[in-house]
Parts: sequence; structure tokens; C-alpha cells
Amino acid sequence: MDASQNVPVSIFSPTSAGSWGNNIAIGSKRYGSDTGTTTRFLYLVVDLSDLSVVAEVADTSNDTVPAAIQAYAGQARYFLLFVAMGQITGNMPQGALSTFLRQTGSGPVLASMEQMIASLGTGSISGFSYALGASLDEQDLPGFEAGSFNDTSFLTFAFTPITNGGTTTYAPISV
Repeated sequence: MDASQNVPVSIFSPTSAGSWGNNIAIGSKRYGSDTGTTTRFLYLVVDLSDLSVVAEVADTSNDTVPAAIQAYAGQARYFLLFVAMGQITGNMPQGALSTFLRQTGSGPVLASMEQMIASLGTGSISGFSYALGASLDEQDLPGFEAGSFNDTSFLTFAFTPITNGGTTTYAPISV
């Protein structure tokens, strides 16, 4: 495969609420949240047939999944990009959001962070950053993830085109 056809994906997950802007780049297209002071979760759903963004939601709830995102759950054609921005540890995903992220493809990074909070409590660790890129197919491998307590996280991978029978689909790959 010619690496020049790969489409890079870069995700920036800040721990500070003042670090807003373009938090996700897919090739030359930028997505993100405008400058603000509230903590939020940013969700993008990407169609793997053409890399178009079919849903984009910024939300403050750490225990629900926005309906516009939930509508794509379980569909292998779609890929989730999720960013926790400016979060305090009391906002660690829980409930329906935690379940959704696990089913979608979160792995050892989020599990480790959840264990740290459960063990040490939110008074010991003040903030966190987390980013996830994963297929919305619930039957596949874990996705790409990065996370940190009290520091910014960066996540990079790429989409590579695969053509079969004249139909192109993009597959995520490590870089």
C-alpha cells in the first residue's frame, strides 16, 4: 500500500479548559470546539466509505451518550472520534457513556484511569485528558486511545484506503 494515500488523524485532548480550538484533524480538515470555559466531550462519527463526518456533538454529560452519536452504535461502517476536554476527575465517563466507550473500543488506557480514580479518589488527582478512535462495530478489536492525568494527551493514527471490487473503504492503521 502506498503510504502517501493514507489520511492522517491527529487528536489533541487538553486538560485545561482554556486550550480549545481544533482538537481533531482528519487530513486537512479540522474539527473542534470554540473557546469556552466549560468542560466538554467532543464526539465525531466518521463514515469509513468516504471519511465524511456524519455527526458532530459537543456535550457536557459524563454519563449519557448523545442521541445523534448513539444512532451509529454497532455499525461497522462508522468510526468514532471521542475527546475529553478540560475535564476534572469527577467527570470520568460513567454509566451509559462508560458502557458505550467500552463497547465501542476503549481498552487498557481508560480502564487504567478508571481504576486509579476508584482506588485513589478524585481528591488525589485533579484533571484528566482522554482521546479514543474506534470503530463503532462492537464486535471488533479495541481502538486507538491515549490518556493522562494532569497532562495533555495526543493521539495519532491514519486511515488507509482499501479498494475491493471497485468499492473503497478506509481502514484505521497505526502510524
